Amino acid sequence: MSTSPTLTAGVARATITPPVGIDMSGFAGREPSLGIHDELYATALVFEEGEERVALVTCDLLFLEAEFVGQVREEAQRRTSLPAERVGISCSHTHYGPALGLERMDPDVRAYLELLKFQLAGAIQEAAANVVPVTMGVGWGACDIGINRRERKPDGTIVLGNNPEGTVDRAVGVVRIDRAEGGPLAVIANFACHCVSQSGRMRLLSADYPGPARALVKGATSATGSTGATFLFAQGAGANTNPIRMEHSYEPARTLGTRFGCEVLRVWETVAPVETAGIRSARQSLELPALTFASVEEGQAAVADLTTQLENARKNNAGKGSIHWLERRLERSTKALESLTGGEPLPTVASEVQVLRVGEATFCLTSGEVFCEIGMEVRERSPLPNTLFLAYSNGSIGYVPTPESYPEGGYEVSHACRVGPGAAGIIVEASLAALRQCA
Repeated sequence: MSTSPTLTAGVARATITPPVGIDMSGFAGREPSLGIHDELYATALVFEEGEERVALVTCDLLFLEAEFVGQVREEAQRRTSLPAERVGISCSHTHYGPALGLERMDPDVRAYLELLKFQLAGAIQEAAANVVPVTMGVGWGACDIGINRRERKPDGTIVLGNNPEGTVDRAVGVVRIDRAEGGPLAVIANFACHCVSQSGRMRLLSADYPGPARALVKGATSATGSTGATFLFAQGAGANTNPIRMEHSYEPARTLGTRFGCEVLRVWETVAPVETAGIRSARQSLELPALTFASVEEGQAAVADLTTQLENARKNNAGKGSIHWLERRLERSTKALESLTGGEPLPTVASEVQVLRVGEATFCLTSGEVFCEIGMEVRERSPLPNTLFLAYSNGSIGYVPTPESYPEGGYEVSHACRVGPGAAGIIVEASLAALRQCA
């Protein structure tokens, strides 16, 4: 009789929809929410084998700061004894959720974050308390709902638009987790595409296209009378990928989510879960080079332009989200200029890479909005065959473009990037090193 440990898993979900009226995040500054279209959720999945345990949490949020992630990890460890460094927290990057930057401490944001910490830790605690023996399988598909968004105009400038010739990661990674006694427990779907299908004017809280996909998968997998598979959406490296439809309506989210969910189900039906074993984890702290200007003249021009934009925004009573966004950009640009003129190097940008391996499924998590080419390179060079790359995880460091994108410019480089061209390579090599540790 075998005495080897059995792989077990538990799943739990918390509703994390904020109160109506909270400021919204995404689209470079937003006005407060006006209502709720569909609920936001956090879903925790805990794997256990003997003394080895890891947890993956997915959230319907734009991002979470690293400081907050650390607080959740500590609280989860206090409640479950699950090591803090073995908890990974990833966000879907929905642009229809609350603004949660820690520097914005409006009373409702402060209250929401304080509760959210315990909701996430509580979901991990509940999942850990209800583990059951499981079987697992991994399959891959493809989905066509995304398009490269870095459109080149005739004058050579890069704008947010549609670039049919640009690189897109269409891969859909599906991890099927069934109860060993029979019936589905959970399904993880990894895909790289911005959650922005309802455009920038929508002020109803929503998970965007992962919401309809979640409902579809849950319903279809419960058709046999079981409770169905709890769906975890694991956002990939979709920084330069937008949905093929973006309209001031919920219809794009519904139809694109249905198409995505159908592909997840197609792959799920082809996966044969088997007994599996082995839990490994690795984590590397990174110090990424900060973004600076190519010259003092370039920096002076940028600071002057942002100063004018901020003055006009205040004069025209722009929303506080838009003003806050301009203030942050001006602050970063001013510091970069001061670094060039004073000779003092800019501080590096702290980040991390985390790898969680469970059986044949491997999750590689990193902070930031990572270009799809970076995630694809990690997956293709990984020593582990079923590597799922999760961006927007364990913190937020802004955009991480490919080195070739910096001279081209565009929103991802000029507006919301904090790291220099060397950051992509550092993340790739650190990811591969952590993956080799778990191989």
